[in-house]
Amino acid sequence: GHFKKHRKEIFQLFNLSLSSAQNEFHKDIDALKAFYYRYWQRHPYEADKELAFQYLNEARKAQQPMAMTDWAIINLDKQNEQAHKLLKLAAQKQEPTANAVLGSLYLNTDSGFTRNESQALKHLRAACSSKIVTSCYQLGTLLSESYDIPRNLNRAFKHLSYAAFKKHENALEKALNLARLHPSVVVPSTLKKLQKIARQIESNSSNIAAPVKRPWRGLLDRSMKTDDQSEKSKLLDLSRKSLLNEPVEGFELNYNQH
Repeated sequence: GHFKKHRKEIFQLFNLSLSSAQNEFHKDIDALKAFYYRYWQRHPYEADKELAFQYLNEARKAQQPMAMTDWAIINLDKQNEQAHKLLKLAAQKQEPTANAVLGSLYLNTDSGFTRNESQALKHLRAACSSKIVTSCYQLGTLLSESYDIPRNLNRAFKHLSYAAFKKHENALEKALNLARLHPSVVVPSTLKKLQKIARQIESNSSNIAAPVKRPWRGLLDRSMKTDDQSEKSKLLDLSRKSLLNEPVEGFELNYNQH
C-alpha cells in the first residue's frame, strides 16, 4: 500500500539484491570452469582439452581457488614464483589441495622453498583435516621425525594410522615402526587393526618386518649414495639435526658423543 511512497528505496534494494546475485552467479560459473578442467583430467576422452585449459585460465584469473591451485601445479617448474603466489592465495581461501601442495613444498628443499617445518605443519594440518591421505602421512612423518619443531609422537601415530587405514602403505610401515620404537604411544585397538592390514598386504610383509631404521640413519644412507657434494652436505646436515632430536630411552642423543 506504500509502494509509491517508498518506490525509490524498494528499487535500491532490488538493484542491490540483483548485483549480489550476479556476483554469486559468476562465482558459480568460475567454479564450474575449474571443475571442467578436473573432469578433463580424469576423463580426457569425454572432454575437450583446449576448452579445459581455456576455462582453467579464465577461472584462475578470477581467483577461483581450485583453478589457482591446478594452474600452479602445472606451472611450478615454468613459472615458479607466480605458482607459489597462487598456491598461498588459494590456501588462504582454504583450498585443501593448495594446503597439501604447500605443506609438501615446505618439506622439499628442491622445490624453490626454504625448508620450513613450521609452515609445513600449518599447511599439512589444514590438508589433513580435509582428509587428504598423503598430507596425513606427511604430517605424521613430520611430527615423528622433525628437528626444527617439537615432536609429538602420539599425534604422529594417530595421523600415520589414519593414512594406513586408507591403504597408504608407507604410512602403515611407519606407524608399525613407531609402535615398535615407542610402545607408549600405541593405542592397542589401533595397533591390532594395523597388524591385520599388514597381514593382508603380502607384498609388503618383508618391508614391514625389516629392522627399524631411525630417521637420521635414512638420511645418512642417502648421503652415501650421492656424488653431488652439495646434496651430500645438505643430507649430512639434516641427518645431524635429526640425530640431535632423537629421543632414546627418555633422553636426547648427544651428537658429539656418537
